[in-house]
Parts: sequence; C-alpha cells; structure tokens
Amino acid sequence: MTLNIHLTITPSTETSAALAQAHKEQQYTASTEGSTPRRLKYEWQIPGTSSTLDIVRIEADGKGQSAVYHCIGHPGEYLIGRNTLSGNSLIDILVPVQLALFKAAMQALLPELADEVLEGITLAHCKLDTLTMGYYFECENPTEAYRAWLNWYQHAKVVFDGGNRMPTRTNTWRKSPIRVTSDTECRDAFMVALPFGQARVALKRDFGSCPSAKPSLQPPEERMVMLAQLRCLLCIEVTVELSKFYYTDNSGLDLQLPRDCQLWKRSAMPQGPVAIIWNRFHWESWLQAELLGENDEVEPEGFQAKAPLAWEMQEVATAYFDGGYLPKHPQIEGNPKKFEKYREALIARAGIDILNPWNVAQLNLGQTLSREFMLEKRFLPQVNEIFAPHTLAQQTVGPAILKLDAAMQGKPGWSFDASAYEGVPK
Repeated sequence: MTLNIHLTITPSTETSAALAQAHKEQQYTASTEGSTPRRLKYEWQIPGTSSTLDIVRIEADGKGQSAVYHCIGHPGEYLIGRNTLSGNSLIDILVPVQLALFKAAMQALLPELADEVLEGITLAHCKLDTLTMGYYFECENPTEAYRAWLNWYQHAKVVFDGGNRMPTRTNTWRKSPIRVTSDTECRDAFMVALPFGQARVALKRDFGSCPSAKPSLQPPEERMVMLAQLRCLLCIEVTVELSKFYYTDNSGLDLQLPRDCQLWKRSAMPQGPVAIIWNRFHWESWLQAELLGENDEVEPEGFQAKAPLAWEMQEVATAYFDGGYLPKHPQIEGNPKKFEKYREALIARAGIDILNPWNVAQLNLGQTLSREFMLEKRFLPQVNEIFAPHTLAQQTVGPAILKLDAAMQGKPGWSFDASAYEGVPK
C-alpha cells in the first residue's frame, strides 16, 4: 500500500452549511432518528477501477470548529491498478485528482446537492494530513531479501523495544509501549511506530492473482520474470503525519513539510520530499548514530572511546558493559536528568546508548543497514523496463489521469481539466 494520500477538506461557511443540510435530509430519509451523527463515514467505489475512496465527515463541535471531511485514497490503485508500485511523490499532481474524485463522490452520495455547492470547494480548502511513501531496495535473491527483512526486524526490536526506560516516581507502574508489531494482514511485514507516524517493512511477494491486479494481461514468461525480480525486493513504507513531522534542512533550519499540496514542487522544495522523509526515517531509526554493535570488538575492562572520557563517564561506561543497573550508579543516583546527560554524552563520545543493555545493544545492526540502505541505492521501478508499466511515476501518471477522466465523463459531480495531459506519450 504505497503512496496513500489523506486530505483534510474544510469547506467555506456557506458551502459547509449547504452540505450540512444535505446530510441532514439524507439522514431523515434513511433513518427515523432526528439528529445527525457526529461522525459520518462513506466508502465510495471509484467508477472504472477496483479502488475506493474513504470519506469521513466530522460535524462542527459548536465551539468554533467547522465541519471537516477526511478523504483517503490510494492514487496508485485508482490510476494504475491494485498492488501498484510508486516511483515519485507527485503530490502536486495527484491531490487535484483526488479532490475532483471527492466532489464526484459527494454528488453521488448526496444526489440532491446543487452543483454550485461543490464548485465552491477548491485546493485552498484542502490540507495534506498524512501520506505514505514507498522505498524499494533490490537484493541479490529472495533469500537475501528475507535476510535483510530479518536484519531490519532485529535492529528495530533493539532500538525501539530493547531499552529499559529509567523508572521515575510517575512512571514506575507503567509498561513501556511496544513499538514494533507484526502486520496482522501480512505475515511478511512488520510495523514500527514513529514519533511522526509509522513505518512498514515488507517483502514483496506478488502483484496479486486476479486480472484486475495488473494494468494488462501479460505473457506467462514476462510475468515469471517479473515475479522473480519482485521477490528480491524489500519495501519500506513510511507514513507521515505532517502536523508531527519536522526536519532540518541543509542550512540547519527546523522546518515542516507543507500541508498545501501546491507547495510540493521541486522549485519550492529543492531537497525533495522523497529524500526529506527518508532521511528523517533514517535518523529516527538510529542509522546515523554510529553505535557500537555485534561487529565491533569491545574490551569492557580497557574500553577506549572514540573521544576522551572524563573519569565519571568512564565509570558509567564500565558499569554499562558489566551489566550493572545504571539508574542506581553513584554517578547517577536515580536522577533522570543525570541519566539523560550521561546518555547523550556517551552516545556522542563512545557510541554506546546506556538506555539499551549491552547484551541487547550488541544486536544493533545500524552501521550495516546504514551502508546498505542509502537513498542513492534504492530500486527505482519507473526506470525498469518490466516494472515501469506497473508503477505510478512521472511518465505514467499523465496517461493514467486521461484514462480515469474518460471513465468519469458523464458522472455527476465530475469536473477536472485534463487538457494538460493530452498528447503526453504513453
């Protein structure tokens, strides 16, 4: 499930009032209850595709918060086909398409709604809420892909679930949340909770067995070649909640990704969103920390850090390698602030994280994964002759939009100018 776009749409006061009235009339027709539910959820089948658009309306709360719509779609599915790969972000191109589908969906769900009501909803009323981007890495064979998947799982368990949180007066009774969990819908994937969203690490096994899973029927020989290469891929899907996502640009400024889709252009984002999101995930996964791991030879008794340590830090480091309970160490004395002070200093100077016990930390594969999973080494399906037709990318999005526009012609509420994509080579 790569390239998932979640929009928050807040219509103007006038438009919102007309929509609220249409929803009330619909509820009165369908139910004997006299009040409109606080939350309305719709699932609309996009004509000519096997994909659906999920729409959730949250009613105004009476405290100044206007009614909002959440519109969630999978552009790869409704433009190319199910189980499609994604090659670029294309946010500035795809959001207008999803907004047009949202309007068509609302017209289909509320047939009595006047056309001019939906015409009042523009890109200015839309904000990006969350999105999911996929990053693919090709391994030598399926066995190596599985090995890479296991390495990621081992590393994730170490850095996210391996730490013993230092107990304080307020959290001694709490259990640390488990941040690495299996994907209940896929045995070949696991999920990692992140401060700004989540990541999903998965093996690619198949495009799907049904014809609708492919843009066109393929010769058996070509499909066998495709499946053989597909099973060598490891996919890392990073889901970002934009309100929680911060990054540091090349000049050292702390920034956020824009929620306005019109700003997702190369001219406005020189570094590029694909790189920005991957680099933040890379950092959050401790792949840039250069922590000591199983490939490093460490002599606990005569440990030599990469930078000189004060004697107090040397004592804490020695106790760490001995497996001591550091919160009670004489240099820390149960003080959380001192613990964090020593932790930060030892990460920077010695490459050890005292939050993770040494017997767990030795399983850290950050240095290995950091080298093998650089952004420059990722597999680009859009430049692969076999995968390109099955990939949502710059060269396929234009013809796909024209095909969707043709399928939507004559459907109530559909209004989209696809002229910019006419004449684009297929």
